[in-house]
This record gives sequence, structure tokens and C-alpha cells, in this order.
Amino acid sequence: MGISVKINIRELVEFGRTIENLKEAPGRISAELALTTLRLVAEGFAREADPEGRGWAPRVVEVAGRDPGRPILVLTGRMKASFRIIRANARGFVVGTSVRYAGYHQRGTKRMARRSMVPLTGRVPAAWQQEWERVATEVLERAVG
Repeated sequence: MGISVKINIRELVEFGRTIENLKEAPGRISAELALTTLRLVAEGFAREADPEGRGWAPRVVEVAGRDPGRPILVLTGRMKASFRIIRANARGFVVGTSVRYAGYHQRGTKRMARRSMVPLTGRVPAAWQQEWERVATEVLERAVG
């Protein structure tokens, strides 16, 4: 009685492709998570709420000559439109803005209420975490076919 080994070359080649796709997955995940984060920031502006879902503090002073019904944190729209992907690679991603006054709104000051647009360092809200996990899972599922 002999021993035999049967190898399906097609399956082996497909497995090799899956491995190659998985090598690229971390970079793809970062890119998709960065895009998702931009969407979540935009949704926060639309809801006038921080990443935890808490509404931003109302305006204390209206700017003379400006529409009193305009959204909070939007005077010209510059800061709202400034969020960009700064970096997205296999090591992670960074989304941010170069608008200097954004930090004052993000953290607040003695005279200005905090109106966070992105999660505070080390505190990712559950809703954002769930969305990131959903997106990462989709990318991995696409990678393995």
C-alpha cells in the first residue's frame, strides 16, 4: 500500500493571492479608516455634536452682520472644510486640520466652551470604534475573497 499526496495547484495559487492581498490589507485598512474618520467629522459638524454625540455648546456671542441661524463652528466654513488625511499607511493614519484656531475649539479655553470635532487623545467613542471595526472587517473580507 502506497502513500500519495494530491495538490490542487489552483487552490495553492489562490491561497498565494490571498496572502499577497493580506500583506496590503493594513495600508488599505488605514486608508479606509481615514476616509471614514473624515465622514464622521463631517457628520459631527452636521449634527453640531462632538464625537461622543453630545451637542456643542451654543454660541455666546453672535458675530455682527452674520446669519444668526448659521451652524455652530461655521463662520466662513474654512475650518469645517479643512479636515484632511495627513497620513495613511500600514502603520496607521492621521486626520487633521492646519487651521490654527481649530485647537481652541477642540480643547476649549477659559473663555470658550470645548466643542470637540475629533476624539480627545486616548478616548475613542464607542460609535466611532464600531464604525472603524465595521470598515476594517469589510476590507479584510475583500482581501480574503
